Amino acid sequence: MECIFCKRTINNKGSTVAHQRVCKLNPDRIKYVRSSLAGRKKGCAAWNKGRSNIEIYGEHKAAQIKEKSSNSIQLVVNTTGSSWSKMSAKQQTEFKEKHRLAINKKYEQGWLPKAGRCQKINYHSLMAGYITVDGTWEYELAVYLDENQINWRRNKERFPYINEQDKQSFYTPDFYIVDHDLYIEVKGYETEKDRCKWKGFTKKLAVLKAEEVKMVKQKIPFETVLTKCKWINKSSEA
Repeated sequence: MECIFCKRTINNKGSTVAHQRVCKLNPDRIKYVRSSLAGRKKGCAAWNKGRSNIEIYGEHKAAQIKEKSSNSIQLVVNTTGSSWSKMSAKQQTEFKEKHRLAINKKYEQGWLPKAGRCQKINYHSLMAGYITVDGTWEYELAVYLDENQINWRRNKERFPYINEQDKQSFYTPDFYIVDHDLYIEVKGYETEKDRCKWKGFTKKLAVLKAEEVKMVKQKIPFETVLTKCKWINKSSEA
């Protein structure tokens, strides 16, 4: 990746974005100030504790966050007639259920979410075309699959499952390996929600965690990576 201001070459998109925010040639750059807590032992206060969104993200991004938060609060007020804190437990439950059904309807119409904790990275794959992946781990895997000429797709198929609240939700694995009829999930930390998704999953699914992603970065053959990952419903060898 290359900085759009100073043209410096950087290893990945996440680092490039972070650099561009403080790049000296960026007219709207954020002044980089090393945290006084940097280098302290585990257990000390977080580096961003007490800092405003403007200090962390800059004025433009902070304004977007404020607007999004305001719109979210206004949606609750418009729907229920009161703010979340003034709603009863029953009203909160009804609102959550209504929101869940609305999201499921958007999914059925082909909507793809843009939220999430991971950074969204646009990638042009020779195998899968123009796609968006979630975070650097998925990006590393996408590049790896292309380099190894493995026929893959960014999966959009959704599978119903019963979640922790005993309600129907939908699970969308990250990747689909066409020639193996295999789904792949890239997972940093396994949760109870993940186990609910996988419990009734009837397709062949391989879960790649940190160790397997490290193997991908080391360019280890795909067949070897698959022998090390966690399998869900491994009905046959990939």
